[in-house]
Amino acid sequence: MIRHIVLFKFKEDVDEERRTILISALNGLRDKISLVKELEVGVDIGNKHNSYDIVLNSLFNTFDDVEAYAVHPEHLKVVDLVKEMCQSSVKVDFDTDSAY
Repeated sequence: MIRHIVLFKFKEDVDEERRTILISALNGLRDKISLVKELEVGVDIGNKHNSYDIVLNSLFNTFDDVEAYAVHPEHLKVVDLVKEMCQSSVKVDFDTDSAY
C-alpha cells in the first residue's frame, strides 16, 4: 500500500469560505476516484510559523494507482483550485510495507 500525503499552505488573501471550498473538494475525491482506498483531510490547529494549513492523507494499493490518480480529471479539477488558492504544497509518497 502507498500512503500519499500532501500539505497545503493557503495564500494570505484566501478567506474562510474559499478555504471550505477546497477542503470539500479534497474530501470529495474519496467518492469520485475509485483508486483512492482511504482519504482524510485535516486542518492545522497549531498555527505556527512553520505550519501548513491543510493535510491530505490518502492510501492507494500501488504507486501506479497514485500516478493514475494524479492525472484523473476529478483530481485535476482540485489541482486547479489548489493553484488558485495555495501559495505552496509539499507531498510525500511512501510504501507502508517498508516504512521505518
